Amino acid sequence: MKDQTIIDRVRGGETELFSVLVRRHQQMAFSVAMSVVKQDADARDAVQQGFLQAFTGLKGFDGKAAFSTWLYRIVVNEALRALRKTQRGKAVEEMSTPPEAPSIANEALANLAKDDRARTIRKVLAQMPAKEALVLHLFYLQELSVKETAYCSGLKANHVKVLLSRGRNRFYVLCQETSDITNISDFL
Repeated sequence: MKDQTIIDRVRGGETELFSVLVRRHQQMAFSVAMSVVKQDADARDAVQQGFLQAFTGLKGFDGKAAFSTWLYRIVVNEALRALRKTQRGKAVEEMSTPPEAPSIANEALANLAKDDRARTIRKVLAQMPAKEALVLHLFYLQELSVKETAYCSGLKANHVKVLLSRGRNRFYVLCQETSDITNISDFL
């Protein structure tokens, strides 16, 4: 059953069908939240709050974007709220642009086998700043377009492109520094 069919039936009073949407999207929503907050408990809370907000706001869902895109946007907002809450009182780290990585870093991401790419990216994402990790996750793991990534993250498309560029560079550097990835050329 398609998401839109389920949504229409939930709006019609069959609220128990919302659990189908939860089961269908919970793993991806959790993964998106983890890329922002980096803590299991905070990610679970963000996903739970996100699904609650999605359920209560389902009548306002206009279908212009896919349900998953709309849900990820809600989850990202909840994850960012949780991140701000945990960072209150702490100085926000000023991100500096890393030195330019070789242009083959972009090709490296494209050429990795999908499973290897996902596993490698998830491992490195945990070490990256939240916004870079989020856009890399949405763009590469969820395979969203720049426009969809911008919508989900609440950023402008040009900012997403900048973060993708910085993120690719940081990804390259972190892969070289990761102890169990002994030779980055194995991935290039």
